[in-house]
Amino acid sequence: MADLRVDIAAEFVGKKAFREADMAATRLDKTIKKLGRSIGLTVSTAAIIRFGKESVKAFAADEAAASRLSTAVSNLGYSLSQVKVKEFIASTEASAGILDDKLRPAFQALLTTYVHTFRSASHLKSTGPTGHKSGRSPQFK
Repeated sequence: MADLRVDIAAEFVGKKAFREADMAATRLDKTIKKLGRSIGLTVSTAAIIRFGKESVKAFAADEAAASRLSTAVSNLGYSLSQVKVKEFIASTEASAGILDDKLRPAFQALLTTYVHTFRSASHLKSTGPTGHKSGRSPQFK
């Protein structure tokens, strides 16, 4: 972090000098406050921009995972089960407390391994919450 250092050297003598010193201190105080607001605005704007970029990346990654799962379901001949798969992921997310960005890849791996939606769903349901509580990821390879 950068340090800001301002050295001030002045000599004030007499009653008039005290007034000048007071005015100089007041002006310095106002200048420092303006600088602080400027720096704060710059830093907060950068944080907002960074948050926006990270949100867009996370959304794109989530959409890509959903698309990959949808493609896998269709490729295995279960395209009519798309709605059921989405409902299953949503209900498992709510009941197990595992985010869908973890559930989708795990379900896709199980689906391609077992090639049957019912068996994949039962395996994910039985291992998902247990793995989550034990600290294990529901990601299967």
